[in-house]
Amino acid sequence: MYANAKSLAIQGKALTTVEVLSACCFLLEGKRSSTIDHNQGIGKDFEKGRVTMNVKKLLHTRMRVSDMDQTIAFYQDVLGLEVLERKVSPRGSHLAFLAVPNSEELIELCSFPASGPVIVQEDLVHLAFEVDNLDRTIDELNAKNVPITDGPTQSSSGSRFIFIDAPDGYEVELIERPPGTAIV
Repeated sequence: MYANAKSLAIQGKALTTVEVLSACCFLLEGKRSSTIDHNQGIGKDFEKGRVTMNVKKLLHTRMRVSDMDQTIAFYQDVLGLEVLERKVSPRGSHLAFLAVPNSEELIELCSFPASGPVIVQEDLVHLAFEVDNLDRTIDELNAKNVPITDGPTQSSSGSRFIFIDAPDGYEVELIERPPGTAIV
């Protein structure tokens, strides 16, 4: 790979470091150097920052929390999630990884009091979970004294959803989707 990137840099046009690194990424993805226009550098897409890196899949979403035990209790007792692992990171963050039924993606909870209080901006981020029956879900939430903060609402696809708040103010959306609905 280095030899190919080096040869690009000496073929009549001095390439910038970014162009050489981009060429290396191109080569790592199995692209042939013939896809690179040596007269124009690496190409217009690289120069405009529109090259995608082909990520494989989403592994987890991290949420900083104030009280790890309270937050874990919410996700276990209210939503039925499972704690796969709890540990302390090398920098001292307390971490918990939660499994979501029928999903490979995890939720990572992080408590790091030294970084100051957790302030969740309203309507910035939320987690959305599919439920089988929204009416039964509402009954279960009411029985657990979990307030519904918005909804129920019906979307144009026929999905119905509500919002509840997790500790620290993170919004959680619970959605009942009709069969065949791809997104919401």
